[in-house]
Order: sequence, then structure tokens, then C-alpha cells
Amino acid sequence: MKDINQYYLDKYNISLRINNDIYEPAEDTFLMIDNVIIPRNVKIILEIGCGSGIISLALSKKFPNKRFILSDISFISTQYTNYNIKLNRLQSNIDVICSDSIDALINFSPDLILWNPPYLPEEEHSFFTQTEKMMLFGGKKGYEAVYKLINKLNKRKMNTTFYTIFSSLAWDPEEEIRNENLSIQFEIIKEQKLPFEKLYLVKILIGD
Repeated sequence: MKDINQYYLDKYNISLRINNDIYEPAEDTFLMIDNVIIPRNVKIILEIGCGSGIISLALSKKFPNKRFILSDISFISTQYTNYNIKLNRLQSNIDVICSDSIDALINFSPDLILWNPPYLPEEEHSFFTQTEKMMLFGGKKGYEAVYKLINKLNKRKMNTTFYTIFSSLAWDPEEEIRNENLSIQFEIIKEQKLPFEKLYLVKILIGD
């Protein structure tokens, strides 16, 4: 049986229960919670790769009139997320689905999308488990997973705002567009320096 860890995040008044197969809240988590801007006209928010659900749980407490749809490819993550939703009594405005990215969502266009993605470059010889690799590595260069999602959103002709996180270990903010076929606009909302990298919270405008 996997070890179960329990937390109480006093800053957000959130209780949390996770196991070792779920991403533990860290600096990137709190960077997103503390700095995402949700305008008044936003009604539906989609969080991809929700893990423990902490990001949407905390934002739901700040914005109780918004509707949150959470997805994760891991069924275990969705189970723990559902548990954490009930634990914090937030069932009224949060739903959870098991899905790879947006693949299970048809004819659905959220006003805002959140994703704290795997953003590190892949290591050819590493001792990480397969689950850990999925949580940490975003491709050979580190940012491919995010750009794959942007391509999907563009193909569906979605008009939405997408918040995500990049690492200086994989992404250079001076290069706004790495794929010339992508027509996107982005803005760095917040930077956070860590001992070996810098994290960027980025807002990307998708569509017209």
C-alpha cells in the first residue's frame, strides 16, 4: 500500500490527502494559486492534470461563484481529488473527470484553463519511476507537453485563456514562439527564483 500523506494548508484553509503517486504541492503549485487572475466574466474553469486538486480547491474558496472542471489522466488522482473535494466541502462547484488532457471533452470551451504541467527536460538515464516521470518531464526539451496542448486548443478553435508554468531549465522567455505554426500571445504574470531554476507563470491567449 502506498504511503498516505495528510496536510493542512493554513494559508488556504485546505485539508489535503494524497499518496506517493500524486504530485505533492510545491513552489509551482503555490505560484499558480497565488497569482492566477480570474475575471468576473469567467464562469467555467478547467484544470488539467489536477493531481491532488489543490489548485482548484484553493481557487474555489477564493471564487465560490465559479464552476471548476478538473481532469487527470490518472484514475488514482481523480479518486484522491474527489476525496479532497468532499473533505473540504466543495462539492457544489467542482466536478472531476478522468481524461488525458482535453480528449474526453467534446463541444466544451472553458473560459479559462489551468495546468501546472510536467516541465522538466527528460533525462535519458534516470532512476525515476514511470509515475514520477509523468509528473516531472514534459518532453525531451521540457516544454513539448504544453505546446501539444496549445496545438489541440488551436485545432478546436477554442477562444480561451490558458495559465501554465515553464521552467528556465527548459524554456527561454526571450523566444516567444518556438513553433512558427502556433499563433499565440503570452504574458509572463509572475516569476519565482529557486536555487537551480526560475519558474514562470505564463498567461497564454488562445484564439481570436
